[in-house]
Amino acid sequence: KNATNNNTHCFVNKTSLSDGNYTYRVFVNDTLNNTGSITRHAYLDLTAPTITFVSPSDNNNFYSRRNFVYINASIADVTANIDTCTLEWNGTNQSMTRAAATNNTFCFVNKTSLADGTYTYRVFANDTFNNTASSTRNISIDTINPMINFTSPTLSNGTYLQTYAFFN
Repeated sequence: KNATNNNTHCFVNKTSLSDGNYTYRVFVNDTLNNTGSITRHAYLDLTAPTITFVSPSDNNNFYSRRNFVYINASIADVTANIDTCTLEWNGTNQSMTRAAATNNTFCFVNKTSLADGTYTYRVFANDTFNNTASSTRNISIDTINPMINFTSPTLSNGTYLQTYAFFN
């Protein structure tokens, strides 16, 4: 409490509060017993959303024979709505489709026509209080079938054998 002329400044510092919605009401009265009050609502969210890859997302470090990757992430936050989802694909940020603007949603994208190789991707999500989370995965694409080459002294295709065969 700090009094100056006809103004009084009062404050309370609340610490160690958990995430959630809070309502507080302040009551005042003067020396003539006139009263007043005001109600305020406060929202506290210090926790980042959680990101969980769900089907049909491939497991981390998956080897795929397909030339596409479907990325589907469940994004959840206890208090706030999910504001944005972003995919970082090999170092480049790209947008994802967000199913709904709620505190529990899905963000997804389908990457197609991928060349053979190893890719790293990360999904970022932030809530309306700008708490940010990310989760990273790797996937390897290999669409080329292996080749078999026989070398000498392997017998030619269709050769008839009498006792043994040597393959090299």
